[in-house]
Amino acid sequence: MGLSPSVRNYPRLIFGALLVVTFCQASNALESPELVGMHIGTWHDAVGFCSNTPGTYAKWVNGMTLGTFRNSECENYSFYVGKTYETDLAGSIRAAVTIGAITGYRAADVLPLVAPSLSIAMPRRAAVRITYIPKVAQDGANALNFAVETHF
Repeated sequence: MGLSPSVRNYPRLIFGALLVVTFCQASNALESPELVGMHIGTWHDAVGFCSNTPGTYAKWVNGMTLGTFRNSECENYSFYVGKTYETDLAGSIRAAVTIGAITGYRAADVLPLVAPSLSIAMPRRAAVRITYIPKVAQDGANALNFAVETHF
């Protein structure tokens, strides 16, 4: 006997409520984000995963980050919320790590998110970001996500 659909959705509803609260805190009374990005695609170290993973994200000055994308399981969209810590490395290269939570995967309704990344600044306040996504499930894959972003 399985859980009813309404009970199975509780983790998603709770995550959604936390997402809204976090967004309100992150936006600091609806301030504009410092950057907006677009997920373009993802490379995996195993077969059977989708590389077409479009999506969007935003990061505020205080590091709060919200995003969504079509995930590598090909049938679901993921939503994530977290805090991004970023520092200069050398020249136009910055290192970052986003720590938070993500939804949309078969392994669990909500999973922890720890995603290190490198961004390379381009002309006109644009950047290219490469994010490492570690394998979470036994039948999963390590991945590199590619995104472009613009800073305001």
